[in-house]
Amino acid sequence: MEDVVIRVKNLSKRYKIGTQEYFGGSLINRITGFFSEKLRKKNLNNIDKKENEFYALKDINFELKQGETLGIIGQNGAGKTTLLKILSGITEPTTGNIEIHGRVASILEVGTGFHPDLTGRENVYLSGKMLGLSKKEIDSKFDDIVAFSGVENFIDTAVKYYSSGMYLRLAFSVVVNIDADVLLFDEVLNVGDTEFQQKCLKKLLELTNSNKTILLVSHNMNDILHLCNHVLYIEKGKLDYEGNANTSVSNYLQSIEKPDNALLNAYIDSNTLEKINSSINKKGIKIISLGLFQKGEAISTAVDFYAPFDISVEIDKLNSDYQLNFSYGFIHHGNIFLSSNSINARNNRQILKEKGKYLLTMTFPDSLLNKSVYQVDMYISCEETDETFQIKSALEFSVNDFQKHSTHKIFKAFNKFPGPLDPSFEWKLKKYNDEKQ
Repeated sequence: MEDVVIRVKNLSKRYKIGTQEYFGGSLINRITGFFSEKLRKKNLNNIDKKENEFYALKDINFELKQGETLGIIGQNGAGKTTLLKILSGITEPTTGNIEIHGRVASILEVGTGFHPDLTGRENVYLSGKMLGLSKKEIDSKFDDIVAFSGVENFIDTAVKYYSSGMYLRLAFSVVVNIDADVLLFDEVLNVGDTEFQQKCLKKLLELTNSNKTILLVSHNMNDILHLCNHVLYIEKGKLDYEGNANTSVSNYLQSIEKPDNALLNAYIDSNTLEKINSSINKKGIKIISLGLFQKGEAISTAVDFYAPFDISVEIDKLNSDYQLNFSYGFIHHGNIFLSSNSINARNNRQILKEKGKYLLTMTFPDSLLNKSVYQVDMYISCEETDETFQIKSALEFSVNDFQKHSTHKIFKAFNKFPGPLDPSFEWKLKKYNDEKQ
């Protein structure tokens, strides 16, 4: 098949526990690895070789055509990053064959391929040369690379003085601006500030529409569903499922959906509140309580599907200097963003500026959320200064539905209706007769 850009056959990667591989890398790494291996072998003589082996990947097979965007999902340690390292040439496979047609560029971690003692400018040219570009080609792309990265003022500074965010901006900018045929990304959309994440997402959307072949590893299922038309779900080094994004993500989420209610917290305790308040009191605000309430009572871990519930936050505004805005981000487990709202949204604008105590309540209707695990991120923003304080995973809770669909075949197959939402919409049934009018 001429349009196949990547073909992987029977790919496996085996490591020996307690040892280091000393082939590849710099000369000093090879030398130190060699002697480290010799020393460790003295302590491994009595260990069964098979028990001492670990397969990060085992018998992986797939093909990727030109212009496709492949998502790779799975829990930590599943082998996702190992797969990208092998495809990018950083790591050698133990067995199997790989065919890649075209120029490959990757960003697997912050600053991959950068030399710390070189300036940003020098690293751009070094990275370009390593990817096979001529100086003339790099010259023609240099201004676009620097402009996208936003590090113009530091481009002639050694990158060892860069923050991790600056590192990422420049590394990502190099990769997406060099016209590579195959692009490999590992969790790149989860690093850096929100503005840069959105900029990266927009750029990736442009690349997916420009016939580039892309592989994206991410724990954010929103990104996978939004960007990818094909997904590999890897579990413990083996390919568990391969298919379209919706089905693959659904299978993955169901595999990890084993909520331990003892780990959930639908009400913030006083110690946590004290830590939060120490960060936000400079804006003259103190959170007295934050939690979920149902039927007039505080919820500890789970809400009832059949009853509405409230997100409630009680605050003490200590001065009238700033106008504040409270908002929430509602997230289904697996980082699937469901919705957001704020006290200043749409036509329901509420002014929160005067000194005093306030109780802010937002009600969710009954029969809306499916049986699953959810989290609420809270945001407090200052209208005058544009500052925003985020309380990540402020509340985490589950929804119980008491098997209301237990007689339905779809429920029996999935143990629930698929999807994070399960509203009870009204159905109307009208029968037409077959007689001609």
